[in-house]
Amino acid sequence: MRMASERVTLKDDFARAKDGHVLPLEERYARKALGEHGGVWVVYVCDQEDRKACASLSKVVEAFAKRVKGYDWLRVAAVNAAVESNRGWVDALGRDAGAGDRRNWPAVFLLPPLPWAAEGRAWDRYVDAEPVDCEPHNNLPMRLARVAKWLRDSRVPLLDTSPDQRGCSAADRTCAAVDEKTPMATLLVDDGMGPHVLRALRVARAKYAPLFDVSLATCFAGDGKAACAAERGGFPRLGVEHRGEPAFWLELADDRKIDDAEAATRLRHALAGIYAARRASLTPRASRALAVDGLGDIKDPCAMAGFDGNFKRMDGLYFGKPAWKRGNVLVRWHPGSSRNRGNGAWLITDHETMDRAWGYLEADVMLPLSNASANCWTFYCHSTKEWTCQPHVSIKDLS
Repeated sequence: MRMASERVTLKDDFARAKDGHVLPLEERYARKALGEHGGVWVVYVCDQEDRKACASLSKVVEAFAKRVKGYDWLRVAAVNAAVESNRGWVDALGRDAGAGDRRNWPAVFLLPPLPWAAEGRAWDRYVDAEPVDCEPHNNLPMRLARVAKWLRDSRVPLLDTSPDQRGCSAADRTCAAVDEKTPMATLLVDDGMGPHVLRALRVARAKYAPLFDVSLATCFAGDGKAACAAERGGFPRLGVEHRGEPAFWLELADDRKIDDAEAATRLRHALAGIYAARRASLTPRASRALAVDGLGDIKDPCAMAGFDGNFKRMDGLYFGKPAWKRGNVLVRWHPGSSRNRGNGAWLITDHETMDRAWGYLEADVMLPLSNASANCWTFYCHSTKEWTCQPHVSIKDLS
């Protein structure tokens, strides 16, 4: 029989698999455990006192942990929010991830891999957490796997020098992702870089990938890089390259030293301005033909067999929007100005005039979708009346 006084030392029995695939975390050793494994973490938070809410989700998390036990880059942990000492840091986890002050558990957060800059330093991993929607439970493992893979590959490339020279550091394995033909926005930082700035860079790299790459360069003590010269300005500093021209620099700091959170805010605003300028300079190009693949791989009861193949572009703008057709199926792109959310989107539909679709993928700019397989198309399943993610569906440019 447990006594009430033992509440502060309770282990997370509610989410701990018998074979040990789920690691129970407590405040006193959570940071150390998260630091010992530098890969992706899935952190499940629930209040043991609300057993009804935890019951079904705990089984899903345990099953997911067992399924990924062979992945050396992924770990699963659980936190009991009923333990008094845990409440402060799990609430902070929710706030830093943009989920507000989370009092209604359960919830699931994913932590990206530790950046190269965190090696040998105390690094606050909670700041960089990504919340994942827990509903519906049956689709949660697929969402967790998709976000975990995205986080694994989201590390910002580390440049040896300035963006116009494109020298990649041997310490960073994402250097292969740097495209010499794509304009680059590079943040130059000193020893004061923190997790808020790195999170802003990582999110921007994914958001603005069609128009420019986002990378990182450092100026540590005694660094002899030309870009690190004192006369160039303070840190952090954003270098922007445009079509092979030498980079120009935007100093994010003013005369005073700004903290990590304020630097991240200024960085987001600067990158958004660069994105808007680049987007305005693009003339959308409608491909002559698109190849749709993966629809036949959707499993029952949401199967969509027979729709894969090549779609030919319709002349001009079809009802004001670019469209491609195969049989009675249309692939259309809607600009952000025509949608309530303000983001452009691709639709797969049989409606010629109505904005109803079987599936959609949000994409701000109409560009060839050769990399669409990295995104997640969302399809409506008529049998279950639910929208489900289908990451294997892709649309490629055949021009």
